[in-house]
Amino acid sequence: MNLHGIEAGITTLVISGNIILTSLCQLLAILVIGLGVTRALIIFVKDALFNPHTMEAFQRSRLVMGYSFSLLEFRLSEI
Repeated sequence: MNLHGIEAGITTLVISGNIILTSLCQLLAILVIGLGVTRALIIFVKDALFNPHTMEAFQRSRLVMGYSFSLLEFRLSEI
């Protein structure tokens, strides 16, 4: 058995897996943050245009963004 060849193969596999998983986590983080910001913006604009209670709209939009970020943190802690 050639241990040097096996070591090189495993090293390549681990490095490739690390790059793929890191990219996947970053892509999912961008997706979650983008969806949270978009939902919060839609809530804020809709309530600001159609309801005079802009402070309530601001609080609801912040709540949606906070929920998205906490979901992101929970998902990343599972990895």
